[in-house]
Amino acid sequence: MDAQSLPIHDIIADTLSGLGMADLSLGTTVALIHDGYYVGRRFHYGGVQVVWLTTEGTIRFYGEGGQLLKAVDLGQKEAA
Repeated sequence: MDAQSLPIHDIIADTLSGLGMADLSLGTTVALIHDGYYVGRRFHYGGVQVVWLTTEGTIRFYGEGGQLLKAVDLGQKEAA
């Protein structure tokens, strides 16, 4: 199934599981605003930061050190 047909939280949970995370408890959630416009959300799950940029149609997963672990293009299948 491609990313476009899944709800955003299902895509995040599936990707985190694929990265080996057993605990999918959501920490904090922050709305991302740029020049007064909503551009996405940032979620924290344990040591992983998830950034959903609605303006780009991507979800990026970052490790504790800020390294990119995975990127999902919502208009395509999984990338990176």
